[in-house]
Amino acid sequence: MYSNRDEVMEQAAESLVAIAATLLEAPLTPLSDDSVVELARQVERSMRMLIAVRQRLAGSPRP
Repeated sequence: MYSNRDEVMEQAAESLVAIAATLLEAPLTPLSDDSVVELARQVERSMRMLIAVRQRLAGSPRP
């Protein structure tokens, strides 16, 4: 039985996959140099946050 919290987390994970797919498929050549640098910063920040999420998942107790 799923709780509302489970559904929210599942939707968040699905959104994350969709965003990653969009970034993989989008052409980078139309971006300015400044936009590429900013995108790289945002991706790096997101990766650090995802590492923290992965660590939380690895250490979370299972029911």
